[in-house]
Amino acid sequence: MRDDRRRVPAGRTVYLDYCATTPVDPRTLGAFERACRIDWANPSSPHSRGLAASDLVEECRKKIADAFGLEASGLLFCSSASEALHAAIWGLAARDKDLGFVTTGVEHASVRAPLRMLRSLGRSVAECPVDGTGAIDGNALAGLLKNAPRSIFVYSPANHETGRIQDAARIFETARGAGALVLMDAAQAAPRLPPSTWAPFADLVAIGSHKLYAPKGCGLLWKRKSLRLARFRRGGTQEGGLFPGTENVPGIAAFAEAAKLLQGSIAEESRMLRVLEKDFLRDLGLKSVPFIEESHEEHAAGVFCLSFPWISDMEAFMLELARLGICVSRFSACSSRVDGPSRVLAAMGVDPIRSSRSMRIGIGRFTVREDLFALSRALRRLAGEPTSP
Repeated sequence: MRDDRRRVPAGRTVYLDYCATTPVDPRTLGAFERACRIDWANPSSPHSRGLAASDLVEECRKKIADAFGLEASGLLFCSSASEALHAAIWGLAARDKDLGFVTTGVEHASVRAPLRMLRSLGRSVAECPVDGTGAIDGNALAGLLKNAPRSIFVYSPANHETGRIQDAARIFETARGAGALVLMDAAQAAPRLPPSTWAPFADLVAIGSHKLYAPKGCGLLWKRKSLRLARFRRGGTQEGGLFPGTENVPGIAAFAEAAKLLQGSIAEESRMLRVLEKDFLRDLGLKSVPFIEESHEEHAAGVFCLSFPWISDMEAFMLELARLGICVSRFSACSSRVDGPSRVLAAMGVDPIRSSRSMRIGIGRFTVREDLFALSRALRRLAGEPTSP
């Protein structure tokens, strides 16, 4: 994709890409700044300032664990959800040479890529199908796990492109019945779904701070205490030795504040986002913009996927939206593609032509109705219809 999309000043943009990253909530910056100004010492240092920084890290560990209903003793800090997933996948693979992996065709690149590498090394990696709505086929999953009892299922309870919500409790029950583990990519679920619907139903969980309105550069891997992972890096003993190196104390402090804020607002935010989405789709209809809803009714608030059958050149279409100051993506930010069919929609059985004309819309805490109406007006114009003054 050409770089002329960068020419629109940031102040004029309409941001509809919350799935890629969220704007930083200013309320998290107070915790970040305080850690930079007061708790700047190395948490591993044995002197008073180091101990103060260490105490802050442990306090934040408990706050985040409490916010998501996890045990603090199993929570490890790292740089991102992608790093957490990598550490979990490789840590399990290295410790158990016979462990098989099961995933789906709708997962994020941070899951697909390491599993693809494991497959190239001769490890067993199976793919569970999803139905036309993006829901995991429970019977197929049970069969795959039964045939490979020493296995782990890696998936996301809220899809990064369509927002499709999976039945985490049922999936966990199926895995438990087969003696399998569950590794959960909760990057999209954490900011959108009540923790009670997903957090209790995994053996390992990965979350990134920048999906929760905190600065980038911090993430977590939570694991059950009974699980042991081989180290994928060597160095110091920080974070159980799994993530060696000096902890990102300011990032951890902001992460904890973001989790605390989310804990008290997720229900109201979800309600607001669903109202905004409904108003936007109604406005598209009123403006006679042809579109197909690719997201099932059971999708997470704030992320939905539409396809537009009238688009002939997807790259030109996305560049024009960027020129108009509208920030939106087709796929996850980890994909360098703009054109071509969506892997997620393809796995759902959507035909290649239709899935080549899809767009993911991500909204969140700071989205206002006018943002979506601006996109609606742009779509009407690009579809060949005149816009109202």
